[in-house]
Amino acid sequence: MATYGSFKKIAGDEIIDGSVTASDISALAIDSNKLATNSVGSNQLVNNSVESTKFNTGAVTTNKLASTVDLSSKTVTYRPISDNDFSGSSNIATSKLSGAVSDISSNGLAQSAFTDTTNASNISSGTLAPARGGRGTEDIGFDVWPNARGNSRGTITWTAANLGGVRGASSNTFAWDNQTVTVYQSGIYISTAEVITAGGTGENDMFYYVNGTQITDFRGGSNVSNHSAVSGAILLNLSSGDTVNIQCNNWHENQYSRWSFYKLGGWA
Repeated sequence: MATYGSFKKIAGDEIIDGSVTASDISALAIDSNKLATNSVGSNQLVNNSVESTKFNTGAVTTNKLASTVDLSSKTVTYRPISDNDFSGSSNIATSKLSGAVSDISSNGLAQSAFTDTTNASNISSGTLAPARGGRGTEDIGFDVWPNARGNSRGTITWTAANLGGVRGASSNTFAWDNQTVTVYQSGIYISTAEVITAGGTGENDMFYYVNGTQITDFRGGSNVSNHSAVSGAILLNLSSGDTVNIQCNNWHENQYSRWSFYKLGGWA
């Protein structure tokens, strides 16, 4: 009888194929270092025999995946997409975007970008230039009256007392020296004047002068009595640098006589 430790070794070629079954091998008797590299092929594995728990984290790298992986029947869960996922050169087409631009914070657009400015009721502030259909800068011009009486033909000297006065005179609009206005913007100007006589006279007339030349006169009538009026309104097509003043042959001082002068359509 053989004793312990005296068994002969059995060579692999002395084992009959199929004579050693799984029941002859103790659990865990064969570890991975007893297997030759690539000795276990996929055809040696039973379907579903390798569970996901048998794979170490990161054990399956991208080079173990086919160049084309069909995931159409799978649900892929991904973290929320953040700004950093998009390159500055992504060139995302606007057709891929939806929703209101005004909902994008820091969109850099003025509120007018979201307002129909072709609807005049939506324009609630600012000043439109005359070329854009607006009045331009408002309240520029003058409303004045004579500062003293005159009883012979001459250029009236005016004052702004107790009237609207002279408003907006500047190097861009007009100059005023109490007798003559010099305009610095070309355009159509509207002027109205009324001169009241200070006493009886044979005739009361008012004359408009442009650049020192009489362009018209307004007749107040002959043999008029005290406080009779001569008045008129005129549109003047003026160029930059033109001058306008008024002469009369008999006028009353203060509120009895007055002259107004404004640019039609407003000042640019």
